[in-house]
Amino acid sequence: MSWLFVMGLTNAVLATLLAAIAVVVARLSRWPALAHALWIVVLLKLLTPPVVEIPVGWTLDLSMIAPPAAVDHGSVATSSVGRTHSGSMDAPTDARQRRAPSPGVSEANTAAAIGRGFESQPPDRAGPMGVETSITPATGGTIFTAWSYFWSRALVGMLPGIWLGGAVVTLTLLLRQIWQFGCFLGAASQPDAGLALRIEALARRVGLSTAPQVVVIDSVIAPMLWGAGRGTLLLFPARLARELGPPACDTLLLHELAHYSRGDQWVRLVELIARVLFWWHPIVWWARREIELAEEQCCDAWVVEHQSGTRRSYAEALLAAIDFLSEQAAPLPPAASRLGDVPFLKIRLIQIMRGEMPAALPLPVRLSISIAALAILPVAPAVFGAHVQRPRLPHSASIPAADVRIDWPASESSVPSSDGLALPPSTAVDTTLAAITRAAAAAPRPASVLSARAISPNGRFQLERRRGVEVTLVDQATDFRLNMTDHHILCAAFTVDSRLFVTGHGDSQIRVWDSQTGGYVSSLKGSSDAIWSVAVTKGYGSEYVAGGAQDGSVIVWNLKTGDEVARLPAAGVAVSCLRWSHNGDKLAISFGDFSERDESALMVWSPWESAASFHTELEAPAAALAWLPSDESLVVADWTGDAQAWPLNNDGPPYRVTLGTSGKQLVEAAHWSSDCPLIPAWLTQISRAGAE
Repeated sequence: MSWLFVMGLTNAVLATLLAAIAVVVARLSRWPALAHALWIVVLLKLLTPPVVEIPVGWTLDLSMIAPPAAVDHGSVATSSVGRTHSGSMDAPTDARQRRAPSPGVSEANTAAAIGRGFESQPPDRAGPMGVETSITPATGGTIFTAWSYFWSRALVGMLPGIWLGGAVVTLTLLLRQIWQFGCFLGAASQPDAGLALRIEALARRVGLSTAPQVVVIDSVIAPMLWGAGRGTLLLFPARLARELGPPACDTLLLHELAHYSRGDQWVRLVELIARVLFWWHPIVWWARREIELAEEQCCDAWVVEHQSGTRRSYAEALLAAIDFLSEQAAPLPPAASRLGDVPFLKIRLIQIMRGEMPAALPLPVRLSISIAALAILPVAPAVFGAHVQRPRLPHSASIPAADVRIDWPASESSVPSSDGLALPPSTAVDTTLAAITRAAAAAPRPASVLSARAISPNGRFQLERRRGVEVTLVDQATDFRLNMTDHHILCAAFTVDSRLFVTGHGDSQIRVWDSQTGGYVSSLKGSSDAIWSVAVTKGYGSEYVAGGAQDGSVIVWNLKTGDEVARLPAAGVAVSCLRWSHNGDKLAISFGDFSERDESALMVWSPWESAASFHTELEAPAAALAWLPSDESLVVADWTGDAQAWPLNNDGPPYRVTLGTSGKQLVEAAHWSSDCPLIPAWLTQISRAGAE
């Protein structure tokens, strides 16, 4: 699943937590300016990418939904010793009349019975001292599980499309509303010289260097600000301007100037972006309401502080405006800051007449909130990863039915069952379940083919590849395992300090991961094709990552900064493998696709000098490369397992190297990762052959 989708979900969850904090603080403080700031932080958290990710020990990948272990339920029937089995059985009147089964529970056989049904056996297969059962797997639970898994995965696969589709629809509707309101303004609005002079005088009086442009509209519309920046308009109904006296009209103009001086028009743009991207999240709509209510209270306090009249005159002007708007006011367009809602009017009037509410936060409080926001907004838990593997019970078909026997210990407290057998007492059940748990944990699991094992330099971490596509991160210190198959890793390499590992992908990006948690760290971008080989080296005060692409290009990045430091242009022939020399000053690159054997070459390139020191044609495409310790010879192995050692400092011919019967597997593993060793097993043989 797209990392953007997972990042959006993470931001949505974190914003919900911040919203809960904002609600508590706002209710306790009853300080509108503080509530306004906290709710803006909530919206910004939705839109801020996770620049700094903190590993939390687990990861999230919604694209992989593992089907639950199927539990097959069959019928339980038994045969009693000395009775003829006929499909039904008369229960004895006394449980003591039955012969006591032999004590002892076979843990392995008991564990094999988990999740399976039982069917009765003929009398000749009954145990001498107890009841023998065999396993008949039921199929109903398996079919249900398969369908549940299919529909669950299909639903999760559709979520990004649904999210994107809703965002497109929301954006389309908002743009349509903005366009319609713009057309309305073009037809109904006109400048008013008198109001323009008054708004400029009011702006100078309150210390504003600029003022919005004023236009009047001959319609029932609330006074509002619309737009942002230099194009901000102050819309005022013409009839209300005529009905109100100059002092009352000035208070309403001051209210809109309060919005303008606070920058509330920019908050509207943040709200619009949040509405488009998180159209489904209730927190967005809740935050919008709380922000606008807090703004109105802050603007009221600002007007009371800067007006020349009394508080009563401002309250009467608000009542006159509300009475005017009761005549079916026009709907509020997007990105507009208006006078306020009628249901909230009573609270506002009480605060205007009685309260001593500050219009803005003190400087220390603002600095504290700003510092906290800068620390919180770019931080997120490193949960973009893969699905954590969980142990499963062995499959029912792996244990023969005839080997299963459950012998309940005899007890005076046994209770007769409907089929004539004594059910085990609670203590026997507890003992048996404990035995089942131990046996299931120790039961062997089917082995899968391990095609490559990349080991970190410190030996703690491993990347295991199975069946060519399944990749698992293993922390040998904690036995932590992380399935990363859904990331479609084409190649991998650990960093020198083992803290990170890098992977190449078909979407032309190299991704960097945390070795301890498997959490996503960053991406190295700039390539134009699928990454087929990666390698990491350390030198010049940093670590550097080289990536070879399918189009033949090679890019070197500074891992710490993410900057591109060198590039080899596309050659038109795919890069099959690349490896850094031991001192990190040269890069061995092999070109050629195994499906096109007529285009194969080997190059030694210095990214720091942008020059090639060695170039030759190859008989067959190289699958894996390895430098000998002296950096003077290079081992080149093809897909068949054949290898040659090329001397780089003289014109001598290459000499053949024998990899042995497992050479093909060694080459395949070394092709996938530079951390899969290719040289050590036969280094002595190469040195001897070179001397001869």
